[in-house]
Amino acid sequence: MKQGELFQKLRKERRISQETLVQGLSSRSTLSSFENRNTQLSSEILFAYLDRLNITPNEFQFLLNSCTPTKKQKYSKLYHERHYERTLTTDFLESLLIEYHQSKDVFYLLLYLQGSLENARQEADFHSILFKEQAQIVQEYLFRIETWGKFEFTFFINLLFIFDEELLQRQMPQILDKIMTQAEDYLYSNMISVAILNGCHYATLKKNPSLLQPFLQTIDSLPNTPHYFYLKSHRPFYEQIHHYLRTKKIDLEQVNQALACFKQMGYDTHEERLRVLINDFML
Repeated sequence: MKQGELFQKLRKERRISQETLVQGLSSRSTLSSFENRNTQLSSEILFAYLDRLNITPNEFQFLLNSCTPTKKQKYSKLYHERHYERTLTTDFLESLLIEYHQSKDVFYLLLYLQGSLENARQEADFHSILFKEQAQIVQEYLFRIETWGKFEFTFFINLLFIFDEELLQRQMPQILDKIMTQAEDYLYSNMISVAILNGCHYATLKKNPSLLQPFLQTIDSLPNTPHYFYLKSHRPFYEQIHHYLRTKKIDLEQVNQALACFKQMGYDTHEERLRVLINDFML
């Protein structure tokens, strides 16, 4: 189905006339030509039309693709399945590289680099020339982009281990600014929560209070909405870790209370992991 045909179907299902939909946006003939002759629209007009229908561009694209995933989505799903199964084989990674050379789409290159770097982490191979070269490519890509989308956020979250403390601390103000840009959009709340929690975990493992502090401040500045409840529930736990890093003193009663909250919410496994973390940390 062509764009115009699909759009007309969606509009009629919602019982919105052409006159009503185009009011204040364009002439009726512009919409009529789009629906009946599939003429091209500017992205500004198309997005405005879709907004009137309460349909997101992503939803429109999904419907246009007959409700089937795109090649990128299929590769992304397959990648994550293999990631959790620990089956990111050389053959699979090479197939990503082939896709990149054929399409010149950086998506496949970065997915290949992520897999290669994750395999190196599994083998504790952090000092090879290849690891350093691949990490440099990812870092240069991420830090030259001022406005991150979900694509960039995902790679930053998954590849946090490739950044050394000095580099991460130097880039932290810009990274947190990028996070806060999307903070009011609830669709980004889960991704932002994971990014900040990974940052807190990384700073804890490195025993670096100056790296942990900005993550704690960011948690405080996020909206007090249900979308950030899980993230904000970690604040007392990591606050105690931060206090210990600065003073070598910790209130274990406060720690236990913070961990008990996760158990009460049904996150038993997470509570156990955090308890292991702080036990290892104290030792």
